[in-house]
Amino acid sequence: MAGEAVRGLRLRDTTLLATHVPLLAGTRFTDRLPPGHVQQRIEATLRATKLDALPLAMLPLSLPWLDTSAWADLAGTLSRLTREGKVLRWGARLDLVAADRDGRLADELERAARLREPFCAISIALSACDRRGLPLLEGIVMKAPVVKKAKRQAPGLLVSLDDVADDPMLDDPELAAMMGRIPSTPVAGEPERVKSLPILAREPLAGGALGGTIGPGMKMSPRDDRRTLDDAMRTKIAVAIGTLAPLVRDLPPAASSCEAARGAFEQGKRPDHVEAKSIAELALRFVLDRGALALPRLHKKEYVTTALQAAAAPPLSAAVHERLIAVLS
Repeated sequence: MAGEAVRGLRLRDTTLLATHVPLLAGTRFTDRLPPGHVQQRIEATLRATKLDALPLAMLPLSLPWLDTSAWADLAGTLSRLTREGKVLRWGARLDLVAADRDGRLADELERAARLREPFCAISIALSACDRRGLPLLEGIVMKAPVVKKAKRQAPGLLVSLDDVADDPMLDDPELAAMMGRIPSTPVAGEPERVKSLPILAREPLAGGALGGTIGPGMKMSPRDDRRTLDDAMRTKIAVAIGTLAPLVRDLPPAASSCEAARGAFEQGKRPDHVEAKSIAELALRFVLDRGALALPRLHKKEYVTTALQAAAAPPLSAAVHERLIAVLS
């Protein structure tokens, strides 16, 4: 369907069609994304869309895997598919939720900030509810390197060495005796702030929680993955939406879905100037204001209008951003 739309409406030069290469089943990450599987999925997508090349292909990536020989094999395949004109750009799809659960979120963010070739973008889950990836947009402060500062002296000569990370002459005993070296001392370098590649924000509506419709008694289709939410979680979501409802013009259905949500709405303070029409627009603008590209799942045609309104709107005020974070923390 996407290929037909791009070809039929002649949108090849104005629309970025992205595809996602899924992982295979398996226990080891290296077995779940072999080079042959990536090539097969890319070629299958080209046949299905009837496009000459895929503008962007996203790969689920485990950053520690970049240090293995398996990554070298896959990187060669990615380069070849690009040379052959089958894929124009590659993106990295990261799972910060798993990294946070395993206690390695800080390392994952730092490594993601340094991620470059062959990738041109990073995809992460990001919303007003899940803000773990915000440092990538704001700039990661890297650990300051430790450098050595030392002086070597000889008759009629005094040499100052600054910011020397590893000078073999400093550790040579004979040279040290001859030069009368003053011992080097470790000195902390300046911290470095690094911004990542462009960020694609998956789940900007937090799995539909920020759509403004989830509440107790809500009817869902048999294929809706939100059917797994129990009444306690639906009530919690509805109360949060009720608390945020004074910030928007249209009352979201969740705010009136139960007594607790209605109470939260009635106690809320409405600002003098309401900046958004709906909770979904508010949530999308939160992500867009941070400099990310939002990737919402839109199940109905009328939702497209909300997405376009969010994309065309000016930035939200700092007060609205602060209120969103306070309610959803």
